[in-house]
Amino acid sequence: MPRHATRSRATALLLAVSLTGCSLGPAVVQHDQLGYAAALSEAGKRQTLLNVVKLRYADVPTFVSVNQLVSAYTMQGGIGLGSNIFTDAIRLGEDVSIGVNGSFSNTPTITYTPIRGREFARLLLAPLEPGELFGLLLAGVPAELVLGLGIHSLGNLRNEKSGATGSVPAHPQFIEAAGLTGQLLDAGLLSVRIEPNGIASRVHLLFEGGTGNGTVDPREARLRKLLGLDAESREFKVAYAMGEPTPGVVNIRTRSLVEVLGQLAADVAVPSSDVEEGRTYAMRSQPRPPMQPQITVENGFFAPSDAYVRVDYNGRWFWIANDDLPSKRIFSFVMLLFSLAQQTRPGQGPIITIPAS
Repeated sequence: MPRHATRSRATALLLAVSLTGCSLGPAVVQHDQLGYAAALSEAGKRQTLLNVVKLRYADVPTFVSVNQLVSAYTMQGGIGLGSNIFTDAIRLGEDVSIGVNGSFSNTPTITYTPIRGREFARLLLAPLEPGELFGLLLAGVPAELVLGLGIHSLGNLRNEKSGATGSVPAHPQFIEAAGLTGQLLDAGLLSVRIEPNGIASRVHLLFEGGTGNGTVDPREARLRKLLGLDAESREFKVAYAMGEPTPGVVNIRTRSLVEVLGQLAADVAVPSSDVEEGRTYAMRSQPRPPMQPQITVENGFFAPSDAYVRVDYNGRWFWIANDDLPSKRIFSFVMLLFSLAQQTRPGQGPIITIPAS
């Protein structure tokens, strides 16, 4: 047998390649970071809307948080090349065989934690921190959302309160004061300063108006009168308190997250039959003023094809339409309030682990 033929057969016999453990790192990060972020965001929206609907029907709200998400990937592949060594010559059509095989698996593990007990009270029943709420004004959130939805009272001026026991309209001067605050902020005549102070923060309102001849903007003068602020001071501390204002202080009361959800629950459209049967309470008889945020939550037996968020409750679908921009802005603001409250929660925050090997 010629030496070159033996060498060819040996080369063909030893030519086998096995590919295992292909690296997935960059591709996994690019794909799954966005995928899991979108999934968690959508789940949070649905959970929030579901609890709004449950409050509309006097049901108990429940919240579950994702504490850990571990996604394990395995990818294996193999390529084999063989030949018949018992022939005098190698013929590709008859003596050479090629095999390819591979496998891919994804086994995510998600850990959920119900929010209850002391944690439920801290997250949902405690009033919102004034520093966090007024910090949203610095971030450009409209005053009509921050004050109209997040504030229970401004000085002695009470905001609206809606729920199963009925609706108490806002004091007309509260609507006026909230509107003037937004106008002065937009005009640069009023600013907010937040100073760190341990866990909480100190909040100050600064009037930036005034002219050389000693006159002030009439909107500033009116706001000072509504809140009982003296005409000389330019800076006032914001304090969570009730009662008559003290010199240099603006008293406010913020709502809790449950109160905010209760306000939204009053806007949920429900079938008249549910009201007649005592399943829920009737909707408001009068429209809200412009400074009172109001969402539109529709309902029906069939799931909508294009919704910003939708949930199924007791066999009926409730949703916010995707083309309802005002309702989407209000709902996104509420989700932002939840994020602010959760990031100050003690303990381990959510962890997402994606092995990429």
